[in-house]
Amino acid sequence: MVVGVFGPVVVPPPVGEEALKLWGLVKGYSEIQGLYEIKTPKTQGDLENIAKVFAPYLKAREWRTVQTPAL
Repeated sequence: MVVGVFGPVVVPPPVGEEALKLWGLVKGYSEIQGLYEIKTPKTQGDLENIAKVFAPYLKAREWRTVQTPAL
């Protein structure tokens, strides 16, 4: 059975052999029925780093939300 997987969030993204290892982990994770979530606790520094890395992407998008609806 194929399942959707949201994530992982990896900053910075791996390349080469590390990317292949990550893909193997994600693929394996998706094959275990009944496994719903694995989390790694994030420190304040981790959250700040993730926000910094994703900021240009988020700024470039014109997100439509409840707070900023399409006119």
